[in-house]
Amino acid sequence: PLFWLDLEMTGLDSRRDVILEAAMLASDSQLRRTVDGPEIVIHHADPVLAGMNEWSRQQHDRSGLTERSRLSTTSLAAAEAALLAFVETHCPGDAKAVLAGACVYKDLEFVEVHMPRLRARLSHRVVDVSTVRHLAHAWYPGAARKARAALSAHAYTHRALDDVRHSIAELRYWREHCFR
Repeated sequence: PLFWLDLEMTGLDSRRDVILEAAMLASDSQLRRTVDGPEIVIHHADPVLAGMNEWSRQQHDRSGLTERSRLSTTSLAAAEAALLAFVETHCPGDAKAVLAGACVYKDLEFVEVHMPRLRARLSHRVVDVSTVRHLAHAWYPGAARKARAALSAHAYTHRALDDVRHSIAELRYWREHCFR
């Protein structure tokens, strides 16, 4: 299976910034079936939230994620445990889980720094939808123009579960229209 992950963070520096929210789904390799996994908002106190960069502050204030993080009672350790349990349920034994998502290398970087037990269960292989998007725009410009309209209902909202679902929908689109 593919393990679709999206993280929302206070910024893009994994050594300074923190994870606010995580969502994970699992799918088969054909993208036909999905299994819902954890959707978790992680608690952070006001001093941490005040350290967000301006872009993150605007996005997360608008979506309500900043306030949800402030009110959450879920620790980073509990969030990691929930994600790890989901992976272990759907990828049993010693197999390494293949991570998927949009710009998922950035998520993987944060997992490596902040969730090392989860990182230990993940493969070095990833499926990055943003790479597929980049290639599709270069190789199939007609399909790329149509993609904007087709995917507008699944816009990235910078909420983790919405963005995971959008990534799956986008990869389905590229598969259907470019990789037959």
